[in-house]
Amino acid sequence: MFRLIMFLMVLLLPNIATAQTSLRLTGLSGELEDNVKLYLDRYTPDEISTALRFQSRLEDDISTALQALGYYQSTVSIELQNSGKNSRLLIQVDAGEPTLINKANILINGEAQNDSDFLALLKQAPQVGQTVHHGRYDSFKKALTNLALRKGYFEANFSLARLEVAPALKQAFVQLTFDSGPRYRFGPVRFQGNQIEDARLQSLVPFKVGDPYLATQLGELNQAIANTSWFSSILVTGNTDQVAEHILPVDVELAPRKRNSIETGIGFSDDVGARLKLNWLKPWLNQRGHSLDSKLALSGAEQSIQAAYKLPLESVATDFWQLQYGLRNRDYQDTLSKESNLALERHWLLSNDWYRTASLRWLYEDYTQADQQDTSSLIIPGMSFSRSRQTGSGMPTRADRLLIGVEVADSSWGSDASFVRLRGRAGYITTFANNHRFVGRLRRRCRADGRYR
Repeated sequence: MFRLIMFLMVLLLPNIATAQTSLRLTGLSGELEDNVKLYLDRYTPDEISTALRFQSRLEDDISTALQALGYYQSTVSIELQNSGKNSRLLIQVDAGEPTLINKANILINGEAQNDSDFLALLKQAPQVGQTVHHGRYDSFKKALTNLALRKGYFEANFSLARLEVAPALKQAFVQLTFDSGPRYRFGPVRFQGNQIEDARLQSLVPFKVGDPYLATQLGELNQAIANTSWFSSILVTGNTDQVAEHILPVDVELAPRKRNSIETGIGFSDDVGARLKLNWLKPWLNQRGHSLDSKLALSGAEQSIQAAYKLPLESVATDFWQLQYGLRNRDYQDTLSKESNLALERHWLLSNDWYRTASLRWLYEDYTQADQQDTSSLIIPGMSFSRSRQTGSGMPTRADRLLIGVEVADSSWGSDASFVRLRGRAGYITTFANNHRFVGRLRRRCRADGRYR
């Protein structure tokens, strides 16, 4: 008898194992349907069953999902449908009428009550007549807290935060009182671990002692220091242990970058064949932050070496001198040339965000073409203006770049030729629709005799 029972159980096990219960939701659409499905998707296939206890759990979860969006009058009916080995629970939902906000008393006290950013954020607050939405209510509270932290209201808190719902009346009542407290201000910036003199690093600080705190300016300071390439690690923090009278000192911990950085590469192109490249960078040479960047390129048809010596001035990020020298030897087809290029440049960042560069360049070339040999010596002063703007980091959503420049050579100051050369370059990026980008570029060079190069 025992063996017969065991045999029957073995026969029934496959049917039990393969039996499944599925869920089908009807009666909802849009945000309501999406939120309910988020609740239902949490069930694993093993949890779904036709048991009355599970159906009661379904009703509770669906009601909770709808209440979060302001629908407290919902009704849920569940019908069991069988089809062979499988069964399905058909869930019919009627969301009912929404619960509307009848009163919304939202106050901001403290220094932030006249802050334009907080006043703008109040436009996103729950309003009378809107459907009560618990997620938006919580998001608004979080937005207030995050804005306070970004702008230095470190003592901010909610003295009153209450969302009351009267389902029978289909009404909700919002009461929020946000006490911002005082706004903290920047204290002195102290650098630690730096090998560059303090005065030059202080020129990178985008704020003054006593300015209102703004978290984005700490990010700007971090980025400005990183752009110098002097350091391998940067940590910018507010020193909360030494706050006095709402003045927050800023500590910057730095680690010097290695004094030598070498990169090598191998490439190939149709005009010069195989090419070996070597870049040698000395990111800092002394306490004043001078740097040297040199590049070597070798191929059968062309060999070149370039070096640039950069001397930052008092405003390290925006003003500097740069001395460049390049030497190139080229043997291509029937032309053999040796070219030397020496340039001195002065760079400024103007108040309108345009970069101005003044340069003086000496170009000397000794060349042989077929059976003709000659030399050329040019002294070329020049001036250029450039500007780059973008929104979004990494992959910008909108950006533009402009450059205009002029160079002049004249025999009156020792050049072998006289000319005026104009340069122009423009680039534009914009984003439209969801996954489309437009990229445009325009580049033009011309000389006074009308020839384009």
